[in-house]
Amino acid sequence: MKHFSIIYILIFTFSISFAQINWKKYEHNPVLTHGTAGAWDSLYIQHSSVVFDGTRYQMYYTGRSVISNQACIGHAMSDDGISWEKDSAHNPVLEPGTSGEWDDEYVAISSALYDGSVFHMWYTGGKETTSLYRIGYATSPDGFTWTKYNNASTTNPPYAESDPVLTPSAAGRWDSHGVEAPTVIQEGDSYTMWYNGYTNSFKAQIGRATSTNGINWIKDTANNPVLYPGSALTWEESFIRQGCVVFDQKNSAYLFFYYAGEFYKHFNIGYAWSSDGIVWTKYSKPVLPLGSTGSWDDAQVMGPWVILDSDTLRMWYTGADTTYPPASVISGIGYATIPLETLLVDGIDKYAEGNIPGRYSLSQNYPNPFNPRTNINYELPITNYVDLSIYNLLGQKVVTLVDKKQTAGRHQVQWDASGFASGVYIYKLRAMDQRQNVVLSKKLLLLK
Repeated sequence: MKHFSIIYILIFTFSISFAQINWKKYEHNPVLTHGTAGAWDSLYIQHSSVVFDGTRYQMYYTGRSVISNQACIGHAMSDDGISWEKDSAHNPVLEPGTSGEWDDEYVAISSALYDGSVFHMWYTGGKETTSLYRIGYATSPDGFTWTKYNNASTTNPPYAESDPVLTPSAAGRWDSHGVEAPTVIQEGDSYTMWYNGYTNSFKAQIGRATSTNGINWIKDTANNPVLYPGSALTWEESFIRQGCVVFDQKNSAYLFFYYAGEFYKHFNIGYAWSSDGIVWTKYSKPVLPLGSTGSWDDAQVMGPWVILDSDTLRMWYTGADTTYPPASVISGIGYATIPLETLLVDGIDKYAEGNIPGRYSLSQNYPNPFNPRTNINYELPITNYVDLSIYNLLGQKVVTLVDKKQTAGRHQVQWDASGFASGVYIYKLRAMDQRQNVVLSKKLLLLK
């Protein structure tokens, strides 16, 4: 017997579409590279987050040493976002806790934010030996002296020195084994976080949470996960990881930059957009190409961080010219730009051909009420088997409209109810997803 879970979907209209996306890479990339032998970041640097404090750009990046192999967070500064100076006086600025603490092996992949007076950082912390990750929080008055959040009521290890602010959900949930790779934006007096969650099979998906103080977070359980990876047959190859979210105030649009692909072998950078931060539509192809053969980023591009600077989007990303993770990996952080107007094209329906939905959705039929014909639209994020059927209020199936394998994208089917009596019916969409069995349902009214 197949078991299904009901997922309730809110449908929004959105009148922005996206053109061909061509980022311009800086010709002298990378703009930041790993340290010399003996340095704390001598093995590699990656996964940067960047803020502008009104005077200079401040970058926070993950680095490792060949000697200790511990992941820490470093700091660099720049006047233009291209020429960077590492903070050698203070690096690394955030380090793992002492042995026995929840983040004693790994502190990395952060999201930094400056509110005009205080620097905030949400970071991934945990134990690499068990792949158990949580999200921590730290603040700084100057950008280089950081204090981890520490709940005074927890005095014993693993929470004696500091405490995570977002933890995995209960067993059986989509984020039951770990949460990591946060990106946080400030919206008025509150914060919104998008984060990676995964089970012990490391099938990552992306969720959303909100907070009024940056410490106490409420997961959006009604909608999570809000973004799925594509199937193994797409460029995303069933793996997706958080990059960053930018809110474009002028167009009232959330812009999501992420990376996906075969796990640490063939990563590329993808892009999605949303009117509410919950229902996302993916651009169908990677948006930042790999470098030419022999270049520093010819194997992977990943870890995008984007800032909207007036009418220009600035991206800092990690590039690699060899397959991760041999000790000889060469990586650095590159820089690219694109005009906002190239990314957004106003007044065109978002359902442009070639764009792939970020999640399953089932729209309200139209017209409704109807007689005798009505149209039903639905969206699939990956190619899979679909059953779309009509039921009466007794739960009896009265007709099957779709019963076949369908490709990812947007689909429409029409129901001709000429031979049926007036009344309320229920239409259900069932999708046999490899991660979950999905069922979406809505009511319709036949009125003769």
